[in-house]
Amino acid sequence: MRFWIPVLILLLVGCARGAPELEEEDAAGSPCRGPGCVTEIPDAHAGDAGGDMGGGGDGGDCTTLWYPDSDGDGFGNAIGDGIAACRQPAGYVSSKTDCDDANPAVNSGASEQPGDGVDQNCDGMEVCFADNDGDGHRTPEAQTVLVQGDCVGEGVTGAAAPADDCNDANPAVHGAALELCDGIDNDCDGLVEPQGSCPRDFVANLGSNYLLCDANRQWTEARSLCQEYGSALVTVNDAQEDQWISQQMGNRGWGAVWMGASDGAVEGQFVWMDGSPVGYAAWRDEEPNDAGNGGDPGADCAARVGGQNPGWVDRSCADEYPFICESP
Repeated sequence: MRFWIPVLILLLVGCARGAPELEEEDAAGSPCRGPGCVTEIPDAHAGDAGGDMGGGGDGGDCTTLWYPDSDGDGFGNAIGDGIAACRQPAGYVSSKTDCDDANPAVNSGASEQPGDGVDQNCDGMEVCFADNDGDGHRTPEAQTVLVQGDCVGEGVTGAAAPADDCNDANPAVHGAALELCDGIDNDCDGLVEPQGSCPRDFVANLGSNYLLCDANRQWTEARSLCQEYGSALVTVNDAQEDQWISQQMGNRGWGAVWMGASDGAVEGQFVWMDGSPVGYAAWRDEEPNDAGNGGDPGADCAARVGGQNPGWVDRSCADEYPFICESP
């Protein structure tokens, strides 16, 4: 009897304490007790991304897509599919708006640089400069135009185009244009035909200097241009000078040329620029006749014509012909 008493006491103490309990900690450091405790399960895509993409549970809720950001600008490559992962892999971002993932200056948040041929903000458009006359030159204050593709086409040009156009409505006017004798600042240097620029040299003949201008101008415009050069529309004093003018017309293919005679003051009384009356004359048959066809009150200006019936005629001063300036 004395033998069983100690054994009985040990059995009673063990029942009071209960069975020992298993204990461990999960990945977050919290106690995890019981036979149903599950530690962190790695994400199924961890091997694909090459980074730490572990997640909790069984990974079934890890559906966030991540896109490669090779240039490190914070914007993911717009080309290709992303990868699903529970955590952001190294070198990946959640956006998909980078149209050039090799250039950190190109992404959907970048500022567009006008006319450089690069779509910096990935909107499929390019900001170009207006070139309304299509001469390849833009004005310094040219407006910008939004186009698809590059700045090549009608009405636009790129940043490389010279900003030296002073008249974007005239393709013959820009910084590289040839200055003509037309009353226009063709080369945009702020000067209209400096003396000797139309053509570049005067032609000396018969003791006078002549400036033969190819530009077609109205008679009054031609007169004003000659005055700017310190000369006047040509005065023809004799047959020799008249023949020389005819030869110059043939050499240049001119069908007509303005002279300095007009009867605008008194109808039928032609005078030269200095007011002296016309002495020598080579009027064509039935000229002057107020331009014929029943008369034209505006036919007050004298021109020389070539062709099969050459000679002097009176024409409307609004007609446009080449002209000859003359100075001593």
